[in-house]
Amino acid sequence: MKQLFVFLLLAAVLFQNPLFGQDATSAAGIAEKQEAEERYKRMSADVESLHAANLALQKKVSALESELQKVSMEQARSANNNTSENLKKLADAIQEVDKNRASDKQKILEEIAKVAKSLSVPPPSSRSAPPKTVVTPDAPPVSDKGYPHVVKSGQSLSLIVSDYNAAFKEKGMKTITQKQVMAANPTVDWNRLKIGQKIFIPAPTE
Repeated sequence: MKQLFVFLLLAAVLFQNPLFGQDATSAAGIAEKQEAEERYKRMSADVESLHAANLALQKKVSALESELQKVSMEQARSANNNTSENLKKLADAIQEVDKNRASDKQKILEEIAKVAKSLSVPPPSSRSAPPKTVVTPDAPPVSDKGYPHVVKSGQSLSLIVSDYNAAFKEKGMKTITQKQVMAANPTVDWNRLKIGQKIFIPAPTE
C-alpha cells in the first residue's frame, strides 16, 4: 500500500514535468531526471518518516488505552471492595443491634420474673400469723376490770380483739368489742401502735 502511494506520487511529479516525453539522453533531460529522482527520494524519506511517526503514535495510543483499561479495572475493583466492606460493616452493626436486643430482652424477662416472684409472696403482715395472745381469762387480771397486753409485731386493734375473743369463747365467756378496748385506752393512737406498747384489755361483761 505504501509503495503504491509512492509510485503514484512519483508519476504525478513526472507527469507535471514539462520535459516529460523529451529525449532522456539530452543533458537537460538527464538533469531533470536526476532532480526528479532526488525529489522522489526526499518524498520517500518523508513518507517513511510519517509512516514511522504514525506507528509510534499508534503504539502510544495502544499503551494509553491499555493503561486506561487498567485504571478502569482498578477503580471497579476498588469500588467493589468498598461496597463489600460497607456491607460487612452494616451486617456487623445489625448483628450488634440484635445482640443488644436479645440482652435487653433477657434483662426484661428477669425483671418481670423478679416482680412476679415478689407479687406471689404475701406481705409480712399475712406471711405468718401473729403470735396468739398469751393472756387467758384464767390469768390474774390487773383488776376485776381486765387484763394487761403488750403489743407484738404485726398486731392491730382488730387482731388483738379477735385473739382475745377466741380465748374468751374457749372458756365459755362473752366477747368484747373494739369500741370497749378503745374506751379502756383513751390515750392510745390505734393507727400507730408500737411493738412493746402496753394497753389494757377490758374483761367481758357478765
